[in-house]
Amino acid sequence: SSRISFEMVDKALVAGAPMLVGISAPTTLAIDHAEAHGLTLLALARSDAALVVNDPHGLFMVANGSEGGT
Repeated sequence: SSRISFEMVDKALVAGAPMLVGISAPTTLAIDHAEAHGLTLLALARSDAALVVNDPHGLFMVANGSEGGT
C-alpha cells in the first residue's frame, strides 16, 4: 500500500531521523509507533500544507497553542 506504515516509521527510527513526512495517510500502527518513540510524523504532505499527526517536540505549534498544518 502507499500508506505510511509501521515499517516506514521503524526505518526512520533506526536511521535516527527526527521526522518522517509522507504524501499518504499513516496506518494506526504507524501513528502508535511514532507516538511511542517520539518521532514527529507528518502526512498528506503537499507543496503548501501537511497534516501534523504527531508533534512531540512542538515544532508545528501555532500562536493559539494548537497544531497547524504547514
